[in-house]
Amino acid sequence: MLFAFAISRDMAADNPCRSVKFLKVDSDGWSQWPDGELSHFAEKSQGAARIGFYLALYTGQRRGDIVSMRWSAIEDGGIWVQQEKTRTTSKNRFSLWIPIHPVLSAELEAVPCKGLTIIQRLDGSPYTSDGFATIWNREQHRLECNGLPFHGLRKNATSRLFEAGCTPQQVQAITGHATLQMVEHYGKGSNQKLLARQAMDKVIAGDKK
Repeated sequence: MLFAFAISRDMAADNPCRSVKFLKVDSDGWSQWPDGELSHFAEKSQGAARIGFYLALYTGQRRGDIVSMRWSAIEDGGIWVQQEKTRTTSKNRFSLWIPIHPVLSAELEAVPCKGLTIIQRLDGSPYTSDGFATIWNREQHRLECNGLPFHGLRKNATSRLFEAGCTPQQVQAITGHATLQMVEHYGKGSNQKLLARQAMDKVIAGDKK
């Protein structure tokens, strides 16, 4: 990236790193939050970090998209979202409409509508993504939830949708993942768990006959 930047500014003529291959890492990606940590943060968190937590858990969106959510985007019991990853390619102002869960609705009612954005400073001004990351990390430290990634809440949201019996297409309609393959990757464990339960229920039903 550094050499590509230098070439675009006529500071270098060639990128010697262009043929270097990425390391292959065997990983399931971001870790989702354990149930106990979810309950702890939901009960004890305060301020902007708290509403950011609930927005992430009940909409499944990324941090940058959470921070930019506006009060004016709430309509017909849902919220319109324009994801950062589609902002430069989409002709529409919004790419997703996400129904607001009753738990999230209750949290939103407790937030003062001083500014444009839902996540706001005490004076109503918006946070930048980095500014929100600072207060988020501070709240995590206060509650001793260090090491749990904000993006992990997106994985929690995806898993909950699968566990509720949603199809990959229904999950994608809320989370906005670019492909169904990515949706299934995020919800792999939960989808397997759901299918296993359904399979065992059929066995139990068969044994009762």
